[in-house]
Amino acid sequence: MPARTGVKRDYYDVLGVERTAAPGEIKRAYRKLAMQFHPDRVPADRKKDSEEKFKDVSEAYEVLADEEKRALYDRVGHAGVEQQVWGGQGFDWSRFTHADDLEDIFGADMFRDFFGGSIFGLFSGVYYWFPKLTGRMLSERLGKLHFWLMFIGMNLTFGPMHWLGLQGMIRRTWKYAPETGLEPWNRAVSVGAFMIATSIAIFMYNWWTSKRRGQPAGLDPWDARTLEWSIPSPVPEYNFAKVPVVHSLDDFWHRKYDEDENGRAVRKPDADELIARLEHEGNNPSSPIHLPNPSYFPIIMASGIPTTFYGIIYHTTAWGKALIAVGAVVVLSALIGWGMEPLEEPHDAPHDTPHDTAAAH
Repeated sequence: MPARTGVKRDYYDVLGVERTAAPGEIKRAYRKLAMQFHPDRVPADRKKDSEEKFKDVSEAYEVLADEEKRALYDRVGHAGVEQQVWGGQGFDWSRFTHADDLEDIFGADMFRDFFGGSIFGLFSGVYYWFPKLTGRMLSERLGKLHFWLMFIGMNLTFGPMHWLGLQGMIRRTWKYAPETGLEPWNRAVSVGAFMIATSIAIFMYNWWTSKRRGQPAGLDPWDARTLEWSIPSPVPEYNFAKVPVVHSLDDFWHRKYDEDENGRAVRKPDADELIARLEHEGNNPSSPIHLPNPSYFPIIMASGIPTTFYGIIYHTTAWGKALIAVGAVVVLSALIGWGMEPLEEPHDAPHDTPHDTAAAH
C-alpha cells in the first residue's frame, strides 16, 4: 500500500475490500492492516512511513464503519466527507471513534487491568502471609499509606493514557511535538508513576522494619479458617508437629466457633485456650521428628532445564546443539543423583533401657 500522496485513494481500495463488503468484512480488513502498519509493530527505520499508512487505514475505517458516513462517501466521495465529516480540516486522531475495535489487539487497558487485577492481589497476599513467614505483623499505618499512594498512582498513570491514545499519541515513545497538546496528560502520567515508585519504597521500608521489630503476630492473627494458621509462625521446619485430623470443612474455624440459633458465629469460651495449646504443641513436638536431608540436586537440575531450552532456541548453531546436550546431561544426572540420594542420615535405632525391659516382663 503506497504512502499518502496529494490525491486521496479510494477508501475501499485502502482497506482492500469491495464496495459491497459487509461491516464484518470491513472490520476484519481494518484489524489486519492495523496490526501490519501500527507504529508499535515495525522497526524504527520504518516507523514514519508506517504512521502515515496506519492513519490512512484508520481514516478509511472511520468512514466505512459508520453507516451514515459510508452512505455519504458512496454518494459524493472524498469531497463530501471532507466538508461534512471532517469540517474542512481533514482527518485527525481526535475524530477516530473506533478505538474499542483495537483494544483486544493492542491491549489499550492491559497494563491497568494487569496492575489493578494482579499487582494489588499480590501485595494483599504479601500482607496476609507476612506473619506466617516472619512471625511479625506489617505496620498497618504504613500499609494504608502504601495502598492509597499505589491506588491513586495507578489510576493517574494509566487512566490518562486512554485520552493520550485518542489524541493520537503512539506508545513506546518519549518524544512529541509541543503543538500536539500532549504535555499536560504526560506530566500527570509521570507524577502517577513516581507515586507508584514511592509506594513501593514505603512497602520495602515497612517490610524491613517490621521483619526486625514488628508486632509479634502470634499463631492466629487473622482469626483464620484454614489449617496453616493452627501452627506457629514462622512455620517450624517440620510444619505440623503431628498430622492434623480434619472433621469438617474449615475445621480450624469450627474448633473456635459455634453457631447460635440464628446461624451467627459465636466464639467458644475455650477458643483462646485452644490457640495457646496449639502454639505450645507446635513448638514442642511430643516425639522427635526426622526430616529428609537438604539436597543440592534440585537446583542442579533446575539449572539444566533453562540451559536445554536456551539451546533449543539456537538449535541451528553448533553451540546451540552443545547447550542442548549439556543441559540434558545435567538434568538426567541430577535426577539420577536425587533419586539415589538417601532421604536422611543413618541414625541409631532407639534401644530398650533396662527399665523398659523389666516393665515389658
